[in-house]
Amino acid sequence: EQWHREKGMLAFGLRKPDAIATVIDVLVSPAIPFADLRRDAVLVDVGPLHVPIASIDHLIAMKTGTGRSKDAIDIEELRKIQKEQPR
Repeated sequence: EQWHREKGMLAFGLRKPDAIATVIDVLVSPAIPFADLRRDAVLVDVGPLHVPIASIDHLIAMKTGTGRSKDAIDIEELRKIQKEQPR
């Protein structure tokens, strides 16, 4: 909360020096309550770890309204993935 309040920080990225294309974004102040993100998260195996990843619905919600063209492209791609997933 302090980073968000004092620096306006929304997220920061973690990456290994030898894995340039692999970035994990950590949200400092998500638009969706953490309990909801955790409840609907999808577990993804990353090496020996089981990492909870925000659901597609939550990713779309968090990217909506940012005004960033990158997020608009991400939303379009996430919706394509949604359509391909069995319900």
